Amino acid sequence: MDRPDETLRVTHLLARIRAGDQGAEERVYELLADELKRVARSMLRGGPATPTLGVSDLVNEAYLRIAGAAPESWEDRRHFVRYAARAMRSALTDRVRAARASKRKPQGERVPLEGLASSQVAGDLDLMALDEALDRLEQIDPRLTEVVQLRFYGGLTRAAAAQAMGLPEREVRNLWEFARAWLREALD
Repeated sequence: MDRPDETLRVTHLLARIRAGDQGAEERVYELLADELKRVARSMLRGGPATPTLGVSDLVNEAYLRIAGAAPESWEDRRHFVRYAARAMRSALTDRVRAARASKRKPQGERVPLEGLASSQVAGDLDLMALDEALDRLEQIDPRLTEVVQLRFYGGLTRAAAAQAMGLPEREVRNLWEFARAWLREALD
């Protein structure tokens, strides 16, 4: 759970970024660097998605995407975390796509399925297929894709995802269960 004083500092700094203070952007990153690294470690748990992708690589790529974004959509820490989860997904998917293109491999890179599957399902997940399935899932309900980004890519707990989305935890649990079932079906 977020510390209230840190949440207020991040929200204040995001307002300064919207007002044009470029130095505030670096301070936001400093405040959230440990959290972004924790998220990256969570995403890469069970082995890296590509041979050269590490925690620092993923955080740096995601930060570059975050820093180049239009900050006017970042109202508070919650919005920033949601955007960071999407940037992590995008950075990881682009890295896998580049590795695949350079090797001319017909199949995608594999990562453990543990974050999306029930405990009975074993095996690996093709990140490119997941990315395409998430794009289709977003057409059904964008909240479904967002909850997957926050939980699977962002490494957030159900409670933290609920806070980030501004939804009751029970609703996030239902969205997560539906999204997991839909994705298992789509990826089979």
